[in-house]
Amino acid sequence: MRFFAKVSTAFLGIVLLALLLCFIRYDVREFQSRRPVIDALLAQASADERALSPEFIRLLHISMNGNGDAVLARTLLHQLRVPTPGGLGWNASLIAWGWLCQLHLSERDRMALLVSNGTMSEGHDGFSAEAQARFRKPLSQLSSAEFATLAALANSPSAYRSNPDMLIRRRDQLLSQAAIQ
Repeated sequence: MRFFAKVSTAFLGIVLLALLLCFIRYDVREFQSRRPVIDALLAQASADERALSPEFIRLLHISMNGNGDAVLARTLLHQLRVPTPGGLGWNASLIAWGWLCQLHLSERDRMALLVSNGTMSEGHDGFSAEAQARFRKPLSQLSSAEFATLAALANSPSAYRSNPDMLIRRRDQLLSQAAIQ
């Protein structure tokens, strides 16, 4: 029995070490090799997109249901045109990129990337462009309800494009959740 425990512990250690080495290799090959482009995308973020109020950040977190890094990963994979496999490979890529974003980027930088590059409605990338198109005002002048609309839209733009009433319900839901927290 002890022999089996020792062998299984050693095997588990080898598997975990192999996974860690694969993650490090993926980091170097996929993330770090694209770091200059990520930094350029970050540099394109407007002052409004970099200086979100804590209230707006809270609305974004609520909207993303704790999956903000996955949404950011999806945005970066699209923006950087990273080739990804389908099915489980796509999910593994999202998880890996979410972890890499947490590892290498500050919370402020992750929010700025998400807000400046996220796909919104037709032809608009980023919250600033959507704020101008939808509300005719800069991001810094949006009300909580207007920002909640953008936060809801960022999570699933295609779903809300065909159903504006659903967007309004989600906005109201975000505002009520934010008031409770």
